[in-house]
Amino acid sequence: MLGLSIEVVWHDADPEDIDLMELRVSADGGPFRGSAKVYALPHEIDSLAGKFRGFPSSADDRFHMELGASKRSNRVLFAASCLNRVGDSVLTVHMEEGADDARFDGHPQIAEIVFRFEALAADEFAAALKRIASRKAGRAHLAGFR
Repeated sequence: MLGLSIEVVWHDADPEDIDLMELRVSADGGPFRGSAKVYALPHEIDSLAGKFRGFPSSADDRFHMELGASKRSNRVLFAASCLNRVGDSVLTVHMEEGADDARFDGHPQIAEIVFRFEALAADEFAAALKRIASRKAGRAHLAGFR
């Protein structure tokens, strides 16, 4: 399905731990798709929701955000910008997985997916991300279009 999906695969339920979540991030730009598993904390998901909520606020609006522990582990980078005064926007999702995997000898598998989305879809996605952050479960989808 065209767009971006973020789903909680696992979370640490130990009340004395830090509530780490493993997420499956999948992006579909039409002819190409990709996915990666990353680790994130609830406040990082809240921050991502905050970036999407109300986006775009102007024709010049843009943001960048990264999920994942470091450059040596799986990570996903998000870059969004507004395309026009109507509020149509574009999201680039850059995913890296497997840098620590001996099979890839330190070279991660990389995918970069680009698709367009509307402001209403961004707000719906932000609300779903907020639910993920609070429940530490679920799935959020940002609908894309060509």
